[in-house]
Amino acid sequence: MWRHTRRWLAVLLVGSGLLLLGCMLDDSVGLPEYDETRTGDATSRIGCKAYVSTVSPSSCIEYEYAADRCLRIRHIDTPFNCCPESMGADVEVNGAYITITLWQEFGPLGGCTCLCLFDMEYEVRDLPMGTYILDINEAYTMGEKIRTTLVLDGPAGGTRCWERTGYPWVGF
Repeated sequence: MWRHTRRWLAVLLVGSGLLLLGCMLDDSVGLPEYDETRTGDATSRIGCKAYVSTVSPSSCIEYEYAADRCLRIRHIDTPFNCCPESMGADVEVNGAYITITLWQEFGPLGGCTCLCLFDMEYEVRDLPMGTYILDINEAYTMGEKIRTTLVLDGPAGGTRCWERTGYPWVGF
């Protein structure tokens, strides 16, 4: 009897150890897992800066995570057509990923034959502390995506920039 008990005890200990090891090797360690999908809003934009001599050859974000659990992002120098009928951004949080997709709509005549740089501001409210991967899908960037990791473990903020080498950032 003692022999069978020892065998079951060994199986139980080995099984518990494998379960614990599996949890420790989880590839999403550090990224929060949430069952909810959250959305945010584009809260403002600053008009066409394409003909201003102070434009830098980069696209930047400035972000602030406040004690009210609100993430505020200012997106500096993002490209849009010079004369869309409307423009904005869709902001979605899915688990540990924050995705901002910029959009524009045109009237029946279409857009203009020029691009402008705009500043956009976004907010995600009631965002739990954690580590997030931020993706921003800009138009007119030849597939270049803005991607960065934000560690929001309390009030935090910072600036991140991505060099741009084409029109409308340079050569206008």
